[in-house]
Amino acid sequence: MKCLDKKRIKLKSGESMALNERTILSRVSSGDASPFIVCMTYAFQTPEKLCFILDLMNGGDLNYHLSQRGTFNEDDVKFYVAEIILGLQHMHERNIVYRDLKPANILLDECGHVRISDLGLACDVSESWPTAAVGTQGYMAPEVLQKGVPYAFSADWYSLGCTVYKLLVGSSPFRQHTSKRRYCEAPIGRQKVGFV
Repeated sequence: MKCLDKKRIKLKSGESMALNERTILSRVSSGDASPFIVCMTYAFQTPEKLCFILDLMNGGDLNYHLSQRGTFNEDDVKFYVAEIILGLQHMHERNIVYRDLKPANILLDECGHVRISDLGLACDVSESWPTAAVGTQGYMAPEVLQKGVPYAFSADWYSLGCTVYKLLVGSSPFRQHTSKRRYCEAPIGRQKVGFV
């Protein structure tokens, strides 16, 4: 169960983000739900909290496992990436751009299968493409960082590439770049990473 504190939501002006997450979770959970996205079975509220009943994921997230292992081997990365791609494809077929793909948002179930979680930044692109620079620095595509430039699914594929890099190498390809400007101008180095 994921519970959001209403006071905290109000303080951060996050009402629309909380409502958006519930709406997106409903869309990806209904009908032919993907086994690679955390599904919501029910939502309710109390006077203090907004609560989402989600799939139980007790295997931790990829960021936790990365901190324990240092890196993943190529076979594990191929397995995880294949399942992440299927989850992203499920969203994209429903005109949803995820916009926050990173190891911390990839949960594992008790059998080691992945589920994409935390859909608060996801958005519907069926009527218009977003232009807001949202996501996690180090995983955001250059087009996301450019003010006023519309983007769509390419942002998720770029984030997937950054995620693959981190799983194989153990660090973000852009960890040393703290400003958006420097991040956008960063030369892409050649790091040998096996199957990529």
